[in-house]
Amino acid sequence: SHEVAQGYKERNDLTLVAKFKSLDEDNLYFLAWTTTPWTLPSNVALCVNPNEEYVKIYCPLTNEKYILAKELVKAFFKEDEYTLECSYVGKDLEYKKYAPLFDYASEQDKEKAYYVTCDTYVTLTDGTGIVHIAPAYGADDANVGMRYNLPFICMAGQDGIFKKEATHYSGRNVFEVNEQVAEDLKNQGKTAEEIETEVNALREKVNTSFIPDRLDYLYKGGRCSKMEMYGANLLRIHPMIDMKDGALTVKRKFRGKMEMCMKAYVEDLKNTYPAYDKTRCFITHASAYEGLVEYTKNLVKESFDFDEVIETVAGAVVTGHCGKNTIGVLFIAE
Repeated sequence: SHEVAQGYKERNDLTLVAKFKSLDEDNLYFLAWTTTPWTLPSNVALCVNPNEEYVKIYCPLTNEKYILAKELVKAFFKEDEYTLECSYVGKDLEYKKYAPLFDYASEQDKEKAYYVTCDTYVTLTDGTGIVHIAPAYGADDANVGMRYNLPFICMAGQDGIFKKEATHYSGRNVFEVNEQVAEDLKNQGKTAEEIETEVNALREKVNTSFIPDRLDYLYKGGRCSKMEMYGANLLRIHPMIDMKDGALTVKRKFRGKMEMCMKAYVEDLKNTYPAYDKTRCFITHASAYEGLVEYTKNLVKESFDFDEVIETVAGAVVTGHCGKNTIGVLFIAE
């Protein structure tokens, strides 16, 4: 088991209440308590006690509605923080659908998962009276999974290490990601103002640079002279254009075929940014030919250690300014 893989020693791990968005009503969430946040990426269902009373409450502070066991509401909300909307017997909630927290499951598995199940093993001694089900971990979860024919989604191996399919946590020990899972779920509920603040804080850290194949479009846009355009095109000079605070500056110049320039460009990025966010990198291009895109992808994978390398095609604005075959490598530096 995963417990055996981690060795026998006392732990004081994080517990949390996760919000699972109901598909029946806007701003309605099932509140499920877990002592093992690392199992949430493998979630396939929720479970309530069919015989206990559950309620839907409205919280003006968040402008959201929540479903949880009536007996446990006061453990999470003060009396003046909510109003009671309606009540249910647990059985009434069976087969209610919700949106998954993580998008790791296959389309086939998604069709069989993400709804409320019932079992009397769910108690009201603590938590919210709703538990999340991951059949890969725990006997009770496995029993519920078999009764409801739920898919078997296992994002962590027997060695306690997350598999590559769990892209955000791949290669990490299950207990190491508990706090990150909590933080990731918290971020899903940020206000627009909070998101704006965080995005603005990242602006200085984003490497946004690219290399155009020719300077024709930069000349047409008034970003270089006719002489510079003719000289660069004739001598196969490709500037590395860096963008900061909306301003475009030439950081370096490379000469030769685009493949040679991309090799020097990626090497320059590697030396400039030894510390970077490994979550993902974007290879963004203006309808560049396939061979150049694949070559650049391979260079990035050899030089960096990103979890994901994603290809994106630039829109009309970038293409109109820079022209076909322009290509850039974008990521967040630390």
